[in-house]
Amino acid sequence: MQFKFYREDLLTLLQKVMGAIERKQATLPVLANVLIVLDNDKLNLTGTDLELELKATGSVQEVIAEGRITVPARTLQEIIKAMPENELIDFISHNDKVKIQCGKTKFSIGSISAESFPDTEKTDSEATFKISKEVLKELLHTTGFAMAQQDVRYFLNGLLFEFFPDKIRTVATDGHRLATNVLSTDTGVLNPIKIIVPRKTIQELLKILSEESEVELSVGENVFQVKTDGYTMLSRVVEGKFPNYERVIPRGEGQKVLVDRECLKEALQRTSAITKDRTKAANLTFKDNKIIIFAVNSEHDEVEESIDVEYGGKELTIGFNAGYLMDFLQIINDKQFVLTVSDPASSALLMPQGDTSFLYVVMPMRL
Repeated sequence: MQFKFYREDLLTLLQKVMGAIERKQATLPVLANVLIVLDNDKLNLTGTDLELELKATGSVQEVIAEGRITVPARTLQEIIKAMPENELIDFISHNDKVKIQCGKTKFSIGSISAESFPDTEKTDSEATFKISKEVLKELLHTTGFAMAQQDVRYFLNGLLFEFFPDKIRTVATDGHRLATNVLSTDTGVLNPIKIIVPRKTIQELLKILSEESEVELSVGENVFQVKTDGYTMLSRVVEGKFPNYERVIPRGEGQKVLVDRECLKEALQRTSAITKDRTKAANLTFKDNKIIIFAVNSEHDEVEESIDVEYGGKELTIGFNAGYLMDFLQIINDKQFVLTVSDPASSALLMPQGDTSFLYVVMPMRL
């Protein structure tokens, strides 16, 4: 295989697949490599960790000989970065070596046969449909932050998707808080589909949504695939049963508090000077149209601040992880939101004013 390319063209393709390539010592050496295929004047790059596969397609300046090979992805990326801009670079694959040349600079790196690269098992989807970037990004942005990171309950380390004929719901929880949102869109789904998409896939998907205006989703019981022009993401889904999130959402009347988002956000930012430990614990007292925030750390440093709100209920003091509250305040754009509380032992419900599609539930802390 031999072709000529410009630095930025190959770098752009590499950056799109690097998220699927093993950063640590790969279980299989070939998983640290990127598959490079030159076919019909198109250059295809593929990276995989066996859970997530990313493919990017582009063009080159000159095709001399087509072929297939895998090379160490991060080594290749560093070499290409070091090359000068606006200069043609030669890529030559011969036997088990790849030569990369530009002017007086010549690199020679090892390669592994393309036949050793894993071929992802294809699973038939139940529905394929187009979805706007804005809708999908809104769903991921408003719920993905509540996913667990390395929980032994592996089904929490992902985002639950529920696909209906005319809407999509996403749900995430780490066991201490829960976020859910539902937006209307035509999916072509005949029967509801529930799948848990891994955290890593969601993170990579958010990257490509910053560039595309519309994507194509293919979903099924065991498949989650995203396609855009020149880019394909194929992800395994997380096995296991997601918790019954409906039981977590407070359904009682409770005491409603109308809060100015920016006022509470600034107050919590100031109290964070004290609450720097992992729990970020703070007491919130609700009384007489005020929220009084009080926090103390292990060195017995204290902070107290009050903000004006609309609240006419009984006096309540509830402990919260202030970091969880800040996550919600940084997500919403509304000037005001509704906080519903009932007692110190019950979860609080937060939602933008006038919007019941996005719900955020935070468990209280015992302080």
